[in-house]
Amino acid sequence: MRPIRTIMLYIVGVFITAALLAPLIYLLVHSIPHAPPWLLGQPFSRYFTRIALVLAVLSLFPLAKHLGFTQLHQIGLLFSAGQLRFFFWGILGGVTSLSFITIVNVICGIRSLSPSITLPIIVTKTASTIASAITISLIEELIFRGLFFHAVKKAWNWIFAMVVSSIIFAALHYIDTKYNPSLIEWYTGIEALPKILSPLARPSVIVPGMLNLFLAGCILCYAVHHTKSLWFPIGIHAGWIIAIKLSPAFLPLAQPESAFWGSHRIVDGWFATLVLSGFSIAIVKAFRRQETKFPYLKLWG
Repeated sequence: MRPIRTIMLYIVGVFITAALLAPLIYLLVHSIPHAPPWLLGQPFSRYFTRIALVLAVLSLFPLAKHLGFTQLHQIGLLFSAGQLRFFFWGILGGVTSLSFITIVNVICGIRSLSPSITLPIIVTKTASTIASAITISLIEELIFRGLFFHAVKKAWNWIFAMVVSSIIFAALHYIDTKYNPSLIEWYTGIEALPKILSPLARPSVIVPGMLNLFLAGCILCYAVHHTKSLWFPIGIHAGWIIAIKLSPAFLPLAQPESAFWGSHRIVDGWFATLVLSGFSIAIVKAFRRQETKFPYLKLWG
């Protein structure tokens, strides 16, 4: 259980440190004359999550060393021939799978084209979303599949590692990023932690929202386990983020949120559960058609 204990200490350490730093940085930003309005308008919990992300990235090297990883290839970060192909096929699979949800939404009248959409907006939003998606997916895959999954897999087995890392992956994506206390003191971050983490105790969030992200985490673990490379799951993850961000931007909801169709996030409804289940079956079947694991993408190569 040592890898799991190390991972949990890492998460707790990041959260507590972020909770202590967030009030200080929040007050510092708000004391700057003529600070940008978009920065001043961010809720306190957004400061917490961004600081936590920075701390998580800065702590990756000591965490990797403590878990026994000294080479990039040990966590699936390869730079050999064919890795770029993994990445691009992953993006295609990720975008296609979740775009299917949006297409069905439009056909059923759940979403409609935003009247304010213009070509410059489409180009700018798409470009920024792609850049953000690649950055976020790279960071998260290094953490959840590169370190968490491989560390638990090394101590136990890949299925148990898939379950553990996917639970953590799903849980950490459902923290409240809109909580904004009226008064900020040095201890506000610690005081706010239960409220920021409160969505994890809501049954309506756990099912089907967290269930879907758990399933997504399992797909990404399966991909890295069978390709021995992080680039395929990085691509899938980036493709999902692109679809999740662009769908509500260009095709907002035309109907109220529902348990079946979900919200603007497109991945928190039961229909998304069906789509992700179908995508996972397709991934498994594609791998099983191969005599060996690594040449999977040669199906289309």
